Amino acid sequence: TGFADAAPWELEEEEETTITTPEPLTGFADAAQWELEEEETTITAPEPPPLSGCDIKTHIQKRKWDNNVSEAQGFEVAAERVEDLAEFKIARVVRVNPHLREGHVRLSVLRAGKQLVVPQAGLRSLNLLDPKKIDPEHFQEAVTEAGVKKFGVPIEDFDSLKIDLFVVGSMAVNPATGCRLGPFGGLDGLEYEVLRQLKAIDEATPVVTSAHDSELRDDIPSEHVECFDLPADIICTPTATIRTETSIPKATGLDVHKLVMRQVGYIGLLWDVKDRLERDLGTRLPLAENWATSKSSIMNRIMKLTGEAGGDETQDFELAALQVSELPEFKSAKCVRVHPHRRDAPIRLAALRAGEMG
Repeated sequence: TGFADAAPWELEEEEETTITTPEPLTGFADAAQWELEEEETTITAPEPPPLSGCDIKTHIQKRKWDNNVSEAQGFEVAAERVEDLAEFKIARVVRVNPHLREGHVRLSVLRAGKQLVVPQAGLRSLNLLDPKKIDPEHFQEAVTEAGVKKFGVPIEDFDSLKIDLFVVGSMAVNPATGCRLGPFGGLDGLEYEVLRQLKAIDEATPVVTSAHDSELRDDIPSEHVECFDLPADIICTPTATIRTETSIPKATGLDVHKLVMRQVGYIGLLWDVKDRLERDLGTRLPLAENWATSKSSIMNRIMKLTGEAGGDETQDFELAALQVSELPEFKSAKCVRVHPHRRDAPIRLAALRAGEMG
């Protein structure tokens, strides 16, 4: 508004409009030099997040495979070093983890006339092997996974249990600090906490680990240790016995908070002593209701009841297999898929006898 037509407005704008030129660049000889400087600018990438204990374990396991480090390589010599420990000689009850590489340690325990405690895989139970009740000719068999089930007795009375030496395995261990990374899925730290809560072990119980020399590492910071990895007091390798004098504190009992962090599912040992633990701790264990309704718990109870009733896993399954072989679906089938368990062997046999693919 205020103008009769467009012409006066255009004239006003042209006369009054001023153009401000930008100030020249300072600190550069010319634009070319400025462009060159811009091209040389580097961008620093963000630091990668720190590795977790599980990441380090994966790296160590891959390195073992790449270097062809056997699970049993040199561990017979390491077992002899464990046997030479003063703590081993005075011990009456020794707990040893169930892994293959510690088989020589388990054998040394029985040959020395000491009682052997071995956890079942997944901490389903703790089995006690008494060398006085086992023929020495069967010691070699008794220290295998199947032998522990055959010759061992699940521990139910923890009030009378007193473990004098606690032997664990390691994927890596720091010889200076005793900081240790246990095997994948290892629950020895949780087992230690439960036994400490039940007063089957105490602060004076030494923790010994057998390890390969390649598993000694001085770059394991404490923040990489997973919540159930237990520090070692003594390390026995094929070439050395190392006393770490670790200052890393061990658990004084069961830490319920760790169970929540780890999201522990069904563990037979915890279920067996759940009532006592809850009474001692004054709180309910987390996930207890899930354990009670889990498939593992149900199967565990069924197997326990079957054992109490004197039932045999293969009992009457020949008759069941006969029923299967009489099915019209079985008779008309050209290829039959059968489960690999021992109890289903009669069905596999029936399929082969019928000339069918299995």
